[in-house]
Amino acid sequence: MSSFGYRGHRGQGMNEQIQSSLLSLSREAAEFGPFDSILESEAEPDALWFLREHVSRGLPCVWRGAVQHWPAVTKWSNDYLRQAVGSKTISVAVTPNGYADAVREDLDRFVMPHDEAMSVTQLLDVLEGKQESPGVCYLQRQNSNFMEDFAELWKDAELEVDWASKAFGSKPDAVNLW
Repeated sequence: MSSFGYRGHRGQGMNEQIQSSLLSLSREAAEFGPFDSILESEAEPDALWFLREHVSRGLPCVWRGAVQHWPAVTKWSNDYLRQAVGSKTISVAVTPNGYADAVREDLDRFVMPHDEAMSVTQLLDVLEGKQESPGVCYLQRQNSNFMEDFAELWKDAELEVDWASKAFGSKPDAVNLW
């Protein structure tokens, strides 16, 4: 092994080992699908049914209109957000092409976005094309950014989905706004 090289199992280089592992993971994930269909519903599910039929089986589902009753649905416009949280400084992800936390084959690297601090108003101006941007900007901070960064907006949304909390036996670990 050279001082600049990494040798993994059976003499594989780091990139070969990562690629092999990713292919293996992809094959294993495919064993769970493809799904013949994805349940789409507008009716709120019973928590036990949701747990038994979807969570325990790992089956995808879509609940359309699940948050239609939230004030955010009608109140949150760019003007409203500027007024409510416009001056708040947030962490914004910036990438050349909108892809982050992803493998860039042309670079043979896993890349993460550049995080830039800007106000909500500045982000909205970029998204509306009123301000130049060094790349594609988007809100993507995780680990409960809605709870930590946007307390002013809590009144417009519920902080949990009741039937999901019942199914999982706890409130969400994180609530994010993206």
